[in-house]
Amino acid sequence: IAPASLGIYLIHVHPLVFNNIINNAFVSFADKSPIAMAFFVIAASLSIFVLCAIIELLRIQFFKAIKMNKLSEFIATKMNGFYLKVFEAKANETGSQIIYAQDNNLILSEENRSIDCVYYKTENLYIKSELAGYCQNKNANTILHATYKLKDLGLKITDKDILKGFANVIEATGLRGRWQKVSSHPLIVCDTAHNSHGIKYIAQQLENYSNNKEYSNIRVVVGMVKDKDISTALALLPKNAKYYFTQASVERSATAAEIQKIGLSLGLHGNTYNTVPQAIAAARAEASPNDFIFVGGSTFVVADLLSSL
Repeated sequence: IAPASLGIYLIHVHPLVFNNIINNAFVSFADKSPIAMAFFVIAASLSIFVLCAIIELLRIQFFKAIKMNKLSEFIATKMNGFYLKVFEAKANETGSQIIYAQDNNLILSEENRSIDCVYYKTENLYIKSELAGYCQNKNANTILHATYKLKDLGLKITDKDILKGFANVIEATGLRGRWQKVSSHPLIVCDTAHNSHGIKYIAQQLENYSNNKEYSNIRVVVGMVKDKDISTALALLPKNAKYYFTQASVERSATAAEIQKIGLSLGLHGNTYNTVPQAIAAARAEASPNDFIFVGGSTFVVADLLSSL
């Protein structure tokens, strides 16, 4: 029944269900004796739970039957084609050239990756980048395409300029919170990835570190905002980590309890903390010097971490 827990919750609190069916449906219980009232309340609660569980389990089986994951991928592919046509139409309208960086990967390989840097090998350069997140190779490829196009247009950019830009991108731009190391013992890394598209890269990176014998345990301090698909994002994270569910200091944040509830339904276990500093303090207190602590799920969570340093 665990996979249906989130669905049960979402169904019974949905405005259409709550306002039209549940709300005021049990006012008559107030006239009953205490014993009868307790019986009817328990019976009604169980009935709602069972009915919602049946609906959610049927939905899960239906989605499996129609292969919803493949259908979602198909729709996403079709939508990508639509977006490309929008870009192409605008390029034609303005007489601009359009370049799709993903069609020509200038990065031949990644080498010597560490927590806070990665080396990219291109046809004629060996580039050190301060941005070591798994998603950054796509960004690096896009930057290289843009740089070479600017050179073609007459801008004076040397190979030395390119190497310097990649090697000093954080200092030059003030960029913070992208797979940023904030402590060494224990190792603490934060990243502002805040949806499933970004968190899938974080999950891959965490999975690799969880298999690395250099680190004893993986601890994850996580919080998200209400308007994100929290369930899909959390489902990507490693099950073998210890979790510290928290909330950032903004109104948009989902509460730590809400995130924990979704996390538990997905097999992610840990306690709740009302603030990011409290969660990090708890993770530090429980960590050994060889543990790995990741902080993320929301830009606001990372901001609370960095402002507390």
